[in-house]
Amino acid sequence: MKIKITKEIIYKAIDRSEASIGYQYDRFKLSLNMRKSMIVIGTIGELIFEQYLKGKEVEYEYEDEMHKSLDYISKYEKDFELNNDIIEIKTSGYDQAGYEHLNLLYSQDQYNSGIRKGFDKCVLIFVNGYDRNERMLRIENCNSATIAGYIPFKDISKYPSQRKYYGDDYKVPIRELYNIETLIK
Repeated sequence: MKIKITKEIIYKAIDRSEASIGYQYDRFKLSLNMRKSMIVIGTIGELIFEQYLKGKEVEYEYEDEMHKSLDYISKYEKDFELNNDIIEIKTSGYDQAGYEHLNLLYSQDQYNSGIRKGFDKCVLIFVNGYDRNERMLRIENCNSATIAGYIPFKDISKYPSQRKYYGDDYKVPIRELYNIETLIK
């Protein structure tokens, strides 16, 4: 399901990256600009999912983690609660090659953390405008998001990967995801 990324969403995501840079994505030892880019990508995904739920008139809870401490985030974070399920939003950027060849990736520590937090489902969202060479989102090229689908969180463990890079201990092909419409029924 394709959704237009508005300027309002971009501005909110940039504001959040500025406000929460002290709390998020510090564990990867990335540069400040790369960390901000990761926060912007993740925030765009959350805001797109929220827009989708509002458009479908679905009741939900959203936990905005802005200004929450890293300790709080590591223990109690949830992105959304929907029909008594805790939903995590996983967002990835893609470039002009498209997203169809990409996968849902999870590192072992991310997966373990999600299990501890009681995540029930994981929704995968792709946003365009990612520059693979710079490994950053190019805001000027970011105007479209695609909700690829979702997977029951525990099912992620059924897709172990031969770890080549940090973060790909589990690799779920997007063709294995459930249609997002079935999540909101």
